Amino acid sequence: MEIFGENLESRDEKKAKFDEYARKGQIVFATFHQSYGYEEFVEGIKPIIDNDENSQEVKYDVKDGIFKELCDKSLKNYILSMQNENEIDLDKLIFEFANYINQDFLNKGNEFPLENKVSIKKILLNSKDEYRSFLLGGSIKSPQRLTIDIIKRDYLNFKNKKNSIF
Repeated sequence: MEIFGENLESRDEKKAKFDEYARKGQIVFATFHQSYGYEEFVEGIKPIIDNDENSQEVKYDVKDGIFKELCDKSLKNYILSMQNENEIDLDKLIFEFANYINQDFLNKGNEFPLENKVSIKKILLNSKDEYRSFLLGGSIKSPQRLTIDIIKRDYLNFKNKKNSIF
């Protein structure tokens, strides 16, 4: 338990702390025994039993072993821990921006000005009443749609280019 920064003296204290971490999914006790096969420890196939006695078909399902399950869980935990807490929730940001444009401009009969005499004229919704795209107008000859997917793609491209510079 010392690796968790716990300096516990008695076996009972250590066992209680281990059990607490085990309940939280933070620690698992696993041992590789010589009677374990690769299939049980890493990955193997398990037969699927058909309840039909006349069935001639044999099916198998690939099952992860305990070690592979732990590795997958550790990888997911590592990826989550590497995400920056200040990382922008792009969907939420776009939703809030679209609400702001609707409430403060479009619902009052005004367009939302961008740059070079281009403006957002309307926000288009999908069949679930979710924001789908911004309809741009102004000095451009014909209205253009700026979709949420394009905004996300361009933001991520910009972010990745910016990060590669530093």
